[in-house]
Amino acid sequence: LDAVYLEHPAIALDRVKLELGRLAGLAESMVARGLPTALSGNEAELGALREHNNDMDELHGAIVNYLGQLSKEVLVEPLPRRVQEYFGVANYLENVGDTVDAGFVSRGYRRLETGVAFDEETRRQLEALAAQATCLLAKATAAFRERDLEAARQVIASSPSFNRLVAEARNRISRLVADGRERALVRYRLAIDHTELKRIQTLARRIAEMLIETHDEDGHTPGGAVGSGWQPTPSRAAPRSAPSTTVSGSPTGSAIQQPVGQASHTGATLNPRRTASIALSIT
Repeated sequence: LDAVYLEHPAIALDRVKLELGRLAGLAESMVARGLPTALSGNEAELGALREHNNDMDELHGAIVNYLGQLSKEVLVEPLPRRVQEYFGVANYLENVGDTVDAGFVSRGYRRLETGVAFDEETRRQLEALAAQATCLLAKATAAFRERDLEAARQVIASSPSFNRLVAEARNRISRLVADGRERALVRYRLAIDHTELKRIQTLARRIAEMLIETHDEDGHTPGGAVGSGWQPTPSRAAPRSAPSTTVSGSPTGSAIQQPVGQASHTGATLNPRRTASIALSIT
């Protein structure tokens, strides 16, 4: 992410997309390792997974800071929308890492403290969820990378089947509690926290939705093929006194200033819905 490319915004965005690919690879690795480490990892393995998230935070910070600098350049459509899209994807991926850290790593440490082990059937259910979440995240990031609308739609359509798996896992743990199995309540609390897998599926779906939305905003007919045509529109810088909103770069508090209503130095009006997604905070 060299500053020399900022004078050539299309090239700069290509560089950002490459770095988003790296961030996606880190996120996919964390999700794939998350459940096995939470269920059976030792303290060193849990610490390594947490350090992996620190690497993600560092790369995420570099990406959003670079996008913030790029947003000050004179851009023509569809580049302003690409900047917004890349902000959103970066934040969604960073949230995946935070979800694994706060969910899997924390529950893994709690497992070590309590000595709780899951029975085989519960493990299989959780592993099925983890495998599907990992697959969906990989498909969403590949769809973003390749602008593959069909793959994006498949990720979006995954929610009903994924929700059924979540419900099955939750119901089984609930039955264990009702049966009064030994240490079932502690096990229940651990398993419920592992439904952060659902949150990961939601983040994958939002990446896919952002691709579809950006494609439609580029002037294509919704659901049409990529390449059906946008016409570049020269930008006109807005007054420097235009109001601004803070775009969260990371949960640690770094921020980028983005113009609201008018795009100072970009020539594009920000979509309020898309701007809200940039400052995503999953609860």
